[in-house]
Amino acid sequence: MNRNSSTRWFFVVLLMAWAQHLWAEPEKNPDPFEKVNRAVFEFNRTLDKYMLKPVASGYSNITPPFVRSRFNTVFSNVSDVPTTANSVLQGKFKKAGKTILRIGINATLGFFGMFDVASDLGIKQDKEDFGQTLAVWGLPEGPYIVVPFFGVYTVRSGAGAIVDIYFDPIFVNNVADRNALFAFRTIDKRAELLDVEGLVIGDPYLFIRNLYLQQSQYEAVDGKVEDDFGADDFEDEDDWLDDEEADFPSADE
Repeated sequence: MNRNSSTRWFFVVLLMAWAQHLWAEPEKNPDPFEKVNRAVFEFNRTLDKYMLKPVASGYSNITPPFVRSRFNTVFSNVSDVPTTANSVLQGKFKKAGKTILRIGINATLGFFGMFDVASDLGIKQDKEDFGQTLAVWGLPEGPYIVVPFFGVYTVRSGAGAIVDIYFDPIFVNNVADRNALFAFRTIDKRAELLDVEGLVIGDPYLFIRNLYLQQSQYEAVDGKVEDDFGADDFEDEDDWLDDEEADFPSADE
């Protein structure tokens, strides 16, 4: 299945879920498709158990930690590109400027993104995606859904993920190269989760669903509050480099 056909299929699923949302009350029941979602969740877990996890484990075992860390850093730094685009779409121009500076520093001093020099300099990484952009624009979150192969979303974050594909530098024009990069990034991300699997307690479906919905809600509120399309982005007393989170060493330290 090529990217265009899988994207169209994904989009149809999202439209069907959002249509149901128009007559539902997701604030009372954010998971109206729980029965179907659980079935798909188990399907994805089976694929992970017998395919993705063994590959990720092998990758983790044979790749030196330093090399693995460099790949992980590259993929992390690449995400600054869609963050820049979505920061602009949300009116967060200070954040967009900071992220552009991160890209420049890490592409040069960081040897093409293999090192996160910008974070070492106190310019911390932000994450913005098109799902958060839709939240800032006032679109409702919609029901929680589990999509085969792709994982968990809300309808809003799933629609955003489709758009983010076209901001993602990983999705190059050459289909073979694009698929290889996507597969490698998926394996790298899965390898990062091997050490935290024991943190899942109780019903895995409920644990992941509640964690995802809480995170999604937090990001949506943060998007609405942080900039609010106001003039605060340009106030002199705000350090446009540090936002709220960058922590430069104090003179006492």
